[in-house]
Amino acid sequence: MLNGSLITSRRNETSCPENKVRRRRIGCDEQAPRCRYRAICFHPKPTDERCELKSKCAALRSKIHALREKRRRTSEALNEATNQQCKLCVRRNAIEKITCEASANLRSAMMRRTLNDEALDSMRKMNAMNDCFHIWYMGSYGLLNGLRLGNFVPPMLDLERGREMERQGNGMLSGGDRFKVPWTEINAAFGMIALLLVIIQEKSKGKVKFHTHKITPMGSFSKVAVLYNNGKSSTVYNLYSDDGFQLFGKRGFNIALNGLLRCLADATIVAAHHDKTVAPPHSIKEVSRGEYSIGGLLISYGTDGERWTRALKYFLTNLKWLVAYNTKHVDR
Repeated sequence: MLNGSLITSRRNETSCPENKVRRRRIGCDEQAPRCRYRAICFHPKPTDERCELKSKCAALRSKIHALREKRRRTSEALNEATNQQCKLCVRRNAIEKITCEASANLRSAMMRRTLNDEALDSMRKMNAMNDCFHIWYMGSYGLLNGLRLGNFVPPMLDLERGREMERQGNGMLSGGDRFKVPWTEINAAFGMIALLLVIIQEKSKGKVKFHTHKITPMGSFSKVAVLYNNGKSSTVYNLYSDDGFQLFGKRGFNIALNGLLRCLADATIVAAHHDKTVAPPHSIKEVSRGEYSIGGLLISYGTDGERWTRALKYFLTNLKWLVAYNTKHVDR
């Protein structure tokens, strides 16, 4: 019994891991049949150091758990921040796209405005009067839309025009009347002058007023009325004539022609008062009652066709200055 218990005790001592460690520490060989030291299997009792280690391990485990929880929350926050960043990037891209489109629209609008301003300035410099009533000259004649104003000039001063009229059959082809302007052309030119003065009066918005005369444009058969008693009564005269016989000559035609010049004088006075830079080149003066001169030449029709032609050329020159004033102050 004793031997069996010893063998069992040894087996237990050998199988115990703590005793194995102990045996190694004391230098005992496990495989030796006998050992000079008696192997004693024991279980050490818990001490304060071991409790402290256990508490530290528990604290570390709790810290690890807290760190894992913190890492999880951090990861969730990072994912949320990433999602928010993606959303912000998408929103920023959309805003940048809208901004680029708005900038492009703004540049396009500014360019269109610049082009419109340039077109408006160009159109402001244009005036329908310059196209509808083109005033120019040809030699000694003044021209209004290609129609000559005047009666007779020496043949050498208008030879080319005379040859053209001769080819067209519009002029007198015999003697000194070879270069005489026909009355149909003169009457048409006076009709255009009457219409132009009426348009200038209407466009002035009440600034230009004809107090003593009233113009009635009727093409080649226009009329000018002389007003009396502050416009309560009037006498109408024809602003056209011909080569036919007339008992009192061209008295009515001359009255109408002087009235037309008086209307031009009234309009130029208003223009010169409003804009000092627009001054007519030829002065208009009243020689006698109802008779006017321009540039020192009478406007009335007489025997001296060359002087009358020059006076009408002066008339057209002043009228062109008046058209230039209307062009300059078209929107004022």
